[in-house]
Amino acid sequence: MSTVLQTSGRWIATAAVVMVVAACSGSDSAADSAAAPDSLPASTVYSVVVTEPTEALTKPGDVVITEIHYHPADEAEAEFVEVANVIGRPVDLDGWCIAGFDHCFPAGTTLSDGEVTVVDGTVAGGRLGNGGERLELVDESGAVVDAVGYDDRLAWPALADGEGWSLQRLNASESGELPGNWIAAEPTPGVAGDVDRTTLPTWTAFEHTVSPVVDDVIVVKATVDGARTVRLEYTVGFGEILVVDTELDSEGSLRVEIPGQESGQLVRFRLVAATEDGTEGTWPRQGDGAEWTGTVVASNGESDLPRLQWFMPPDVYATAAADLTLTGDDGYPAVVALDGIAYSNSKVRVKGGSSRGWPKPKFKFVLPAGHELDLPGHIDEPVDEFAIHAAWNDKTFAREYLSAQAFQEAGQRTSDVFPVRIDLNREFFGLYLYVEQPDGSWRDRHEFNNDLVYDVGAAGPGFFSPDELELPTEEFRKRYAPETPIPDDDLELRRLIAELEARAGDDQRDWLFANVDVPQVLNFLAVSSIIQHQDFWSKNIRVMLDEHGRWSVTPHDLELTYGRRWYDEPCQSQCDVVDVSGSFDKSGNPLWGPFSTDPVLAPMLARRIETLIDVVLEPASVRADIDAYAELIDEEAARDRKRWGTFGEQLSMNEALDLMYEAFVMPQHERLTGPDAPGGLAVLPPQPGEIDLIIESAAGDDELPAHIRLSHDASTTIDVSGASLGGCDLEIPMGTVIPPGGEAVLVTDNANSTRDLFEGAFVAGFFDDDTAPQTCTTTLLTP
Repeated sequence: MSTVLQTSGRWIATAAVVMVVAACSGSDSAADSAAAPDSLPASTVYSVVVTEPTEALTKPGDVVITEIHYHPADEAEAEFVEVANVIGRPVDLDGWCIAGFDHCFPAGTTLSDGEVTVVDGTVAGGRLGNGGERLELVDESGAVVDAVGYDDRLAWPALADGEGWSLQRLNASESGELPGNWIAAEPTPGVAGDVDRTTLPTWTAFEHTVSPVVDDVIVVKATVDGARTVRLEYTVGFGEILVVDTELDSEGSLRVEIPGQESGQLVRFRLVAATEDGTEGTWPRQGDGAEWTGTVVASNGESDLPRLQWFMPPDVYATAAADLTLTGDDGYPAVVALDGIAYSNSKVRVKGGSSRGWPKPKFKFVLPAGHELDLPGHIDEPVDEFAIHAAWNDKTFAREYLSAQAFQEAGQRTSDVFPVRIDLNREFFGLYLYVEQPDGSWRDRHEFNNDLVYDVGAAGPGFFSPDELELPTEEFRKRYAPETPIPDDDLELRRLIAELEARAGDDQRDWLFANVDVPQVLNFLAVSSIIQHQDFWSKNIRVMLDEHGRWSVTPHDLELTYGRRWYDEPCQSQCDVVDVSGSFDKSGNPLWGPFSTDPVLAPMLARRIETLIDVVLEPASVRADIDAYAELIDEEAARDRKRWGTFGEQLSMNEALDLMYEAFVMPQHERLTGPDAPGGLAVLPPQPGEIDLIIESAAGDDELPAHIRLSHDASTTIDVSGASLGGCDLEIPMGTVIPPGGEAVLVTDNANSTRDLFEGAFVAGFFDDDTAPQTCTTTLLTP
């Protein structure tokens, strides 16, 4: 097992275009403010280009786009574009189109003076870009009558992006390409609004000091068009709002200073610009979820870990920590800061199931609309929500991190997990684990954004039991909470449960081959068996139906692993026992059962376990990872133990890590590399070096899509995970295990469905539409 963990402790918070960031530091308490100034990092500057200069804005014509609802809060709700006649006479829209929305107005469409028409996305067949898009209203000659190039942040109001609001035009005479000509508000489709309002001042550049040293002024600079006056409003901590008036130069630029503050202090500010007629526009602009920007004064006391600073009035924190009822994206207002960049109007709530009653809670954070955090070296893409897990029931602070690493090293998609230090209101709060949330961005990254996704065990265990088919939708969704637009009847998931119950033997296996992503599920079960994952029987997983009609699964909340179990005794997950008593004990679940009992599927799973055991649990490698991890978190773990304590026997972190290694890692590895494994999963002898595999390719025809067939005629079960096919450079998906006399198939990605297409075979994966399967050779390259 090879672990990669960045130890520089640097999180970079990005707001989109350009940024220079401060060094990461902080204090153990407000008392650190007495540290000498030369022990503190020098301040830096946050700088962002708000809007790029536009040489020529499109001049609006007789008909204009007045409202755009591009990302409804409910993804099942229709998007729309509204256009209005503002010329004072009827306009015939015959032959007119909205480029970017794939809609042309039907013959006979006429708008009278002041009339509006709404183009519904379900009718137009178009989809608007959630991250921004350019729309053009063109007449019958192809001339552009109006244009809007909207975005979902910075100069454009982010609350129109999935927060339930739409973009609404202020002035029909001003260009639709001007960000200040749009606000975010409750959608009003078909209602003619006032389009003779003053446009907002348009911000073009903004910068401010980041992580100033103690008593250094915070400098704020900006450039704005269309403003007569500008004032700065700021607040220190959660104190009163103070106002500083400032002057604009001939270029519309300003510079204003905020007095220096003490170590670790939160300082938030915003700019308010007014037009000639008194119309005010702010930065952050109207419709930005944050409403304020800000920074945190640098403080002494470094950490080897990424450091999140969290600010909340103490009474609000007390209420939030005691409220165990919230779910989803609900939460209490908070400020989150990383590397000196502060995000107001973030939300935080207690999360988890049974863990909600722990002395040290877990929390979920949701950033304000229009803002994301980038964590280079830790995650691949910026995030707008994340969780911090307490590890209060894990004296090693390591199990969830090691488990996520194990799944990822096996090629299994799961959330990123790594340790972080949390400070609350300038004082050390705890050693936590950052856990990536499997939200829409996560689904996009793993390329199953078109799937149906259910959170199993969201508010009650889900057993894939036929008894659950009788539950009404509301009760059913307490066990299986949909995370993507799903029909009201949950038909596909109910069908899965019904089919698992109705079928047995060869018939059940054939159905699973046709309807389940077999390699992916094998991979999941193999890792779960090796690390003794305890929760996946009925919770802490997501099941997904992909666009090809195959079910798969992904894990989350990996705390009960590496010898930790849930017991029916009063101590439950706080028992001190660490052992190898249940490596694969979930066969009673009808979704997993066949993989441990079926005469074909069980040897396939056993082979995958045999392949992965030294990848995931080789003792010397795990020992090295444990030692490196312990050195990284040692200081913060000691602070956490002093702050929060622990349950049961009082073991130090290092003692708990040693116990995990001696009582689980070594005996589990020995057991799984021996002659037998529990639950009928006898580990197979090593497969031969020469793989007897027949590779056949076929172009698509009327009966079957283009595909590559992998046939295995030898007497052993083979694992070809990660191998490449020569000639076409295709990689076989992880978890592809082929039984004696069995077949696996790779299929062109443009196949709408793969159900029941390849009798007796399972679909291992897909290749790009532009790949010609006939170019693949019979060469199999090992990974």
